[in-house]
Amino acid sequence: MKLTLATTLIPATLLIGLTQAQVNDDCAGALPATVGTTAFDNTGATTSTPAVSCALTSGQADIWYSFVAPTTGSYQFDTCGSSFDTIIEVREGSCATNAAVGCNDDSCGMQSSVLVPTTAGTNYLVRLAGWNGASGPGLLNIALGSAVHNDECATALPAVTGVTSWDNTNATTSSPPFSCEPVQCQADVWFSWTAPTSGTYVFDTCGSSLADTVLEIIDGGCSSSAVLACNDDGCGLQSS
Repeated sequence: MKLTLATTLIPATLLIGLTQAQVNDDCAGALPATVGTTAFDNTGATTSTPAVSCALTSGQADIWYSFVAPTTGSYQFDTCGSSFDTIIEVREGSCATNAAVGCNDDSCGMQSSVLVPTTAGTNYLVRLAGWNGASGPGLLNIALGSAVHNDECATALPAVTGVTSWDNTNATTSSPPFSCEPVQCQADVWFSWTAPTSGTYVFDTCGSSLADTVLEIIDGGCSSSAVLACNDDGCGLQSS
């Protein structure tokens, strides 16, 4: 008996392309960024020259974006909400001729934020790097003015058990007012924290460079919450 095997040829497509991190791995391949949020991933990126101005040896695995300022004023560039330890640098000019106008390592936790004065129509290069080569998916946020990512409860950033860096520069004042300082407390920022175990935890801002702080701990979500503790001066002018 003779068996005949029938073969059906199915058209197929082979797609070969560069990942996003490879496309804008160097300044010459910078991708356009606009006001709002741009998702990025620096996985597989190399390290460009010159070194990042605020992290000469630790700013690695960088990628590049270009941003043309639509208005004259100040723009906030940050990576708040990214999945890894980032560094951000903003340079004014072209790839051939440019100068650093802002650079930051840790501003919103391990992520980075910088406020840069801008001129309408001027090109700015945004360089995103990983601390000691850290990489992964992230977010580039660009906003006009003095936007602070965790300025309100709804955009609270995660805090860790240990030390979390923070900066309330340009923050606004939320409502309701602080329970222990209803009039004097202004320029507040928000963090969220989940207790890893049951027990008593100490929250403090001791050692902060900010001259005088106030700290309030609230249990629950933004829409339904209860004040657990509030303090003004617990360690000098800082709070605990």
